[in-house]
Amino acid sequence: MIRRIAVAAVLAVGLSGVRAHADTYYVSNGNEGTGVGTLGWAIGQANSKPTAANVIQFDPGVVVHSRTQYVINANVTINGSGGTDPSGVDMNGYDRAFFVVGGTVTFNNLTITNGHARGGHGGDGGGGGAGLGGGIFVADGTAMTGVPLPAGTANVTV
Repeated sequence: MIRRIAVAAVLAVGLSGVRAHADTYYVSNGNEGTGVGTLGWAIGQANSKPTAANVIQFDPGVVVHSRTQYVINANVTINGSGGTDPSGVDMNGYDRAFFVVGGTVTFNNLTITNGHARGGHGGDGGGGGAGLGGGIFVADGTAMTGVPLPAGTANVTV
């Protein structure tokens, strides 16, 4: 009995510092949705391991065309291809590209275009809600390096 308790205590102490294993998820096509190889799938995989040091890697030239923002709640580095065959996210004026609600997110060499954040309508004499973050809205810490944000807008409708 004492031996079992000792083994259980050692296992509990040994496992208490275990971090989730980091993986790299590849974005190989520009389709919207959650199928393997899409940005939605890659973010879903990273969100399932929020404390890991996840990596999302875009294949060269892949541009994701989307109508809905991608919500991130994980530690993740998102790498575009940069260079002569850049990769990116084009929101086509529908929504912001990324909404970071938790974790630390780093964006590298990823072009984010045509994001749009629309504020809420005012009512009963009140002002409208702010339209914040045309490309990226951050509710928790993030770092950005080498991320052009051309043609993004943030509007307030009153």
